[in-house]
Amino acid sequence: MFCNFRLVTLLCCGLCAAVIFGMAGACSPEHYKTDADKEVYKIIDSKWQDSFGQKVNYTISDVPPSPNDVQIGKAVPSSGVISLAQAAAVATAHNRDYQRQKEELYLTALDLTLERHQFVAQWFGTFDSTYNRDSEDKTLAYESELGFEQLLADGAQISMSIAYDWLRYLTGDPRASIG
Repeated sequence: MFCNFRLVTLLCCGLCAAVIFGMAGACSPEHYKTDADKEVYKIIDSKWQDSFGQKVNYTISDVPPSPNDVQIGKAVPSSGVISLAQAAAVATAHNRDYQRQKEELYLTALDLTLERHQFVAQWFGTFDSTYNRDSEDKTLAYESELGFEQLLADGAQISMSIAYDWLRYLTGDPRASIG
């Protein structure tokens, strides 16, 4: 009776832990997009040099452009005369080539974030359990693993993981842990 209670308790604890960690670690796509945008603009800010000129209007809008968005009439006063600064603002706001260059700058910085991410330690963890019941026996098997992988500058990859079964083998009864 104690053995059955222990198995059920272990299974319930493992299931609860999986649900809690799964929910805590889950992020929405919007969160990842916002995080990527912050990282991209942080890179652009850190790499910007004075020789590039003034850092103005380099962010990308999430809303796709529409032909109805171009309302130059509102930017030009009734006299038809605008200042050089107003002319530059109208030109950059509605210039397709300028928009393309802003998007290329964003995508280049986004590619850099991917390259940086590949060279950071990638942690992982797994927990697997199996419950079998036949006419005579009930068995509960479980495995867990924790580790990381990291890509080195020369292209080599380091990987390290430790399985719970191996840890049990080192500290407990090897016949019970290796099967």
